[in-house]
Amino acid sequence: MENEKLSEMLKKLWGSLTEEQKEKAKACKTTDELVKLAASEGIELPDELLDAVAGGVVVEIKGTGTWSAFDNKGDFIGNAGSLNGAKELARSRGADTSLVDKAQLDRIRHEASMKDSDC
Repeated sequence: MENEKLSEMLKKLWGSLTEEQKEKAKACKTTDELVKLAASEGIELPDELLDAVAGGVVVEIKGTGTWSAFDNKGDFIGNAGSLNGAKELARSRGADTSLVDKAQLDRIRHEASMKDSDC
């Protein structure tokens, strides 16, 4: 149900864009680029949409040949046997594909927990 709601939001947003804006959006390679484009074009993105697509990381599990994808709060998405596989997992959930190490992932989780607790 949540995915359907997000899908409807995206369809409505896409339909409201000019052809020029659509071309610019298609050229974006990351969610950060899309968010910056929206801001520069004066397009307000709903918080629900931003929460669903913002951030996301890929982490190598040292010595195992396994890569893991996490969302913008540091919650586990899935494992893959390659960096490209983990990036695809992240993309499938609308997450960015930035490569981070364990310490950076811990900071992401800490920042998300602080934001959730309003501290």
